[in-house]
Amino acid sequence: MLSSNKCRRCWMIQSRQLNRLLGLFSWRKTGDDRYTGVIGQRIVSLRQTESEVEYFVHNSQALGSDSEQDTEVLSDYFNLSTSLTELYATFCARDPRFNDISPYFPGARMMRQDPVECLFSFICSSNNHISRIHGMVEHLCSGYGTPLGAV
Repeated sequence: MLSSNKCRRCWMIQSRQLNRLLGLFSWRKTGDDRYTGVIGQRIVSLRQTESEVEYFVHNSQALGSDSEQDTEVLSDYFNLSTSLTELYATFCARDPRFNDISPYFPGARMMRQDPVECLFSFICSSNNHISRIHGMVEHLCSGYGTPLGAV
């Protein structure tokens, strides 16, 4: 559970940095303020507070990974080494349209999603609405993916 101090791990990042992350096709809302998804072989729950993102890797022990390895994998997946503040400033200076719309999309970032997952999500997105895409991706994962556990 995310609220448990011994299980909770946090990134101290600007609240804008991951705002749009949870709308991804492969993440599911699993609580009032919690989303759960899969990164590689890790089952991960995320919750964004005003000042940080809390995460919990449900199957960390089964994978034999430690907190440092989990943090490294999640940081890479969410591309946290790239400063959105710097990118947004550069893009806004060069593109008036981006300057106009960027306040409406804080935290939008390129992630290092598994290429196969990305391809299938893209194929499913053709001429479909978001709830249908969620369902299609979920059916593909449950039908052809590797069972990792339950949350």
